Amino acid sequence: PDRFGSMPPCSGAPGSLETKVTLGRAFLQSLRARKYDELKPEHQEVLLKVFQSPQCDRTQEGDAFIVPDPNMEYTSKLRSHIHEENSLLERRKLHFCDKAFKVGNAGHDFPRSWTSRFQIEKDGLAPKTEASNKTGLVKVEIDKAYSASLVRDVLPTAAPEFQEKTEDGTCFRIYKIGSLEIRTTQERFAEEQIGVVYSSRAP
Repeated sequence: PDRFGSMPPCSGAPGSLETKVTLGRAFLQSLRARKYDELKPEHQEVLLKVFQSPQCDRTQEGDAFIVPDPNMEYTSKLRSHIHEENSLLERRKLHFCDKAFKVGNAGHDFPRSWTSRFQIEKDGLAPKTEASNKTGLVKVEIDKAYSASLVRDVLPTAAPEFQEKTEDGTCFRIYKIGSLEIRTTQERFAEEQIGVVYSSRAP
């Protein structure tokens, strides 16, 4: 029980309602602090990914919350699920940072709501035209210091031209600043990160 942080005294027997409530409260307290002191980092990642996902509503159960089953079969399933989600996120980031990414036609790895034929027709744009516009982009290599400066000083004052979230809470943004096109991602509870910078003219 101490692995979930500071806990109130519990006189209940193992498996009793009092014990389950006490463990549940301690687990949620550690979850809100985003820290499980005695768990390995990889185990912490699994718990945070599952229980702090936007799709998870179990943290609203209060005293009815029951801590997850620690048996190996259940844990293995959770890890497999997290691995699949991480792989999907990496594919999304790679495609989003590619010149082939099209606003309004994001592709099957992204939520269906990101692809809107109605929007393309309303704006008078066809996928072929949009793709041809992107071929003029030239990738700009930037160092860590310049990247940090953009995130700290420039992007907070700029309005993204494109901004969408996936179901896991990751935000994808495209900024247009002068001749530069800056594409960033921001995972839930994390800082915004620059994925790629393009220039609409050759350097």
